[in-house]
Amino acid sequence: MRIFFLCFFVFSFFISFLFASDQISSESTNKGQVEVSANQNIASMEKEISDLKAKIKELESKIDQLTKLVETLIAQQKNAKQTSELEKANVQTVNKTEEKPEFVYVSKSGKKYHKQDCRFLVGEPIRMTIEEAKKKKLEPCKFCFPESETDKTKKENNKK
Repeated sequence: MRIFFLCFFVFSFFISFLFASDQISSESTNKGQVEVSANQNIASMEKEISDLKAKIKELESKIDQLTKLVETLIAQQKNAKQTSELEKANVQTVNKTEEKPEFVYVSKSGKKYHKQDCRFLVGEPIRMTIEEAKKKKLEPCKFCFPESETDKTKKENNKK
């Protein structure tokens, strides 16, 4: 019986040894597969990181281009605005020089100039520009031109 127990014990030991070696070899196989899978994942992630870095550089380049375009457009807009303001000023200057002269009326013996519908304009009136009337040293009618340049000059002289 001792031999039987001894054989049984050896047989059990041998079987457990076989299972243990199978388990060890399957674990080492699993470990190898896990390592291969992990290495593949790492390589895949490194490639993805590399692709993302390339996209970042591309986007930064596009941002620089758009920034330059915006700056150019702003400069063009400022230039267009300045040009428009200059053209507007030139048009106003031309309009002022092209303005029709204002006409006044003087009676034959009068020493003052009037507007056409003035009640103090007597007789057959003579038509002329204000500049012509001023050259002839005619004064403005106080009713037609209540605040004329002559009145302003007289007031300034009286204040002094």
